[in-house]
Amino acid sequence: MNLKSRQRGVTMWGMFMISLLVVFFALLLFKLIPPYLQDLKVRSALDSIEQEARSGMSNREIMTALQKRFDIDDVEHVDLADVTIERQGKLKVINIQYEAVVHLVANISALMEFEHSAGVPTGE
Repeated sequence: MNLKSRQRGVTMWGMFMISLLVVFFALLLFKLIPPYLQDLKVRSALDSIEQEARSGMSNREIMTALQKRFDIDDVEHVDLADVTIERQGKLKVINIQYEAVVHLVANISALMEFEHSAGVPTGE
């Protein structure tokens, strides 16, 4: 009697482990997608400021325009304290550096760091 040669498929424990891995990666995916979607909104806000910026736009005007776009797009992870504006020659470089912390399970969290920059003419 050779039973092992006729046995095929996954055992109950094998199926349990595969299901556990699928659930873990699905949870990870569903938790990490929203911060990346918000990062796309931050990037598009910065790109639109870069394209629509007129010469001689002040730092306050840039910050106000960014804040309005963040409010419209419902961006949660970025505060105006994360935005810096530096002058480099004939450009004002807008830098946005921020972190998003996502609670996964129990005391396990994921930290994502994002950084974007764009140049705006100074008007000189």
